[in-house]
Amino acid sequence: TYICNDFLNDASTGPWREAAQRAKIKSSIALPLRQEGKVIGALTVYAGDVSAFEADEVELLEEAAGDISFSLDNLAREAAAKEAQQALREREEMLATVFEQAADAIALVDAETGRFVEFNKAACLNLDYSQQEFAGLTVAVIQAEHSAEQIQSNIAQMLASPTGMAFETIHRKKDGELRAVLVNARR
Repeated sequence: TYICNDFLNDASTGPWREAAQRAKIKSSIALPLRQEGKVIGALTVYAGDVSAFEADEVELLEEAAGDISFSLDNLAREAAAKEAQQALREREEMLATVFEQAADAIALVDAETGRFVEFNKAACLNLDYSQQEFAGLTVAVIQAEHSAEQIQSNIAQMLASPTGMAFETIHRKKDGELRAVLVNARR
């Protein structure tokens, strides 16, 4: 904070003295405005009286500068959050495109119910189901080789493994035809 309570007679204000006389400025105060702790500007207040900025005025103006700095921090945080949200949306769109256009079947399974929570077109097409039909299926319906208990055991092993697991098995298509598949499962 810089206080000049006699602007027209202060040696440091020489370059601005003529303009100050025209504007009838006799005192000034400059308070730092900060963003993330760095000074990015100043709140400068001028007065037409000598010694206009005493302790009470200085305290009030320092509080105002602090409030402005707080607001600048909030604006910066909001801008950063919006930028991060936009980047996240763009990444989600890209991953959704990769997921949907993958030639391999990809499905997310609810570990408790065995229902398909999310799946791509290839998952449906490989077993000749429509997306609506596939949405109502469980792993047990398409699994031709393992019992319900074995399916739950596989899911439990997969959840316990930090790296996931891969295994060959047989899936049943909509028309009953059997198809050999390689399952790569991760939590």
